[in-house]
Amino acid sequence: DGGGGLTEEGWALVEEAHSRGIVLDVSHASRATTLALCGQAKVPIIASHSDAHALKAHARNRTDEEIRCIAQTGGVIGLNFHASFVGPGAAISRVADHAEHLAQVGGHGVVALGSDFDGFSRKPEGLADAGAIGGLWAELGRRGWTEAQLAGVRGENFLRAWTQVQAAAD
Repeated sequence: DGGGGLTEEGWALVEEAHSRGIVLDVSHASRATTLALCGQAKVPIIASHSDAHALKAHARNRTDEEIRCIAQTGGVIGLNFHASFVGPGAAISRVADHAEHLAQVGGHGVVALGSDFDGFSRKPEGLADAGAIGGLWAELGRRGWTEAQLAGVRGENFLRAWTQVQAAAD
């Protein structure tokens, strides 16, 4: 997460992935790699499970510059529910804060569902499992998110990005 950018072999791998319709995920990539990759992207780039660095300074959370760069590719950032990524007061309302920040910086089309339910042990209050996800939709709805914006987070934004990657390979 804290390393340098892509090597020559890394760029070759990126080209091969693009030619095969593979979605590139920068959630575990360094900032240098993320910015270089999405700055040269021919297709959408995703961060499948990351939050906003401006709200919680964590190496895996995306900076505003990274959010804008990913959004400009047509990519998405999947909200990560791991409490240490969400930050102090980790609860549904704090996850919604991250969603709002991502939308403010990159537009609603950049916000996706990432969760990371399968890879962590500290869950935010109110998000013990996937059965509680309705609480996040309700919180975002209270904040004025439209049904179309919520549908984007629920999967349509990711599906759009994935479809664009597939179409570019065809």
